[in-house]
Amino acid sequence: MLESIVMFRYEFRFGEQYARMMLIFAMVVMFSISCPLITPFGCLYFILKHLVDRHNLAFVYARSKINKKVHATAITFVIMSVALVQFFLIVFSVIRSLDDSNITTLSTKTKVAILLLFLTLNVCSAQIWSNTCKKIR
Repeated sequence: MLESIVMFRYEFRFGEQYARMMLIFAMVVMFSISCPLITPFGCLYFILKHLVDRHNLAFVYARSKINKKVHATAITFVIMSVALVQFFLIVFSVIRSLDDSNITTLSTKTKVAILLLFLTLNVCSAQIWSNTCKKIR
């Protein structure tokens, strides 16, 4: 009896789900700068979403045919978004650390943020250039 029931399984909408998750990730990272209480709840959301999606991919959705370039492009955009968030953090930190009497002094937090931005830009450029060099070969 159960074998006669045909279950129609939908294909997983990979692009839509990927874009939604990257948007939520960027929002959690962006707002965690101004309100750190968002970070644990964002992490809890991602853990629960991972568990639910893992179950749904195994038992609910049919196999999907995706292009491998989608993942590489999404990783590049995530790295670039982290660099952009760090840049805005530095601008925010510079504005707060400026003193009316001495413009050249920066706080230690600002100096560390500039160093981390430099490191992130190096990782971002290495990621982009490695993909470009693979295409040239």
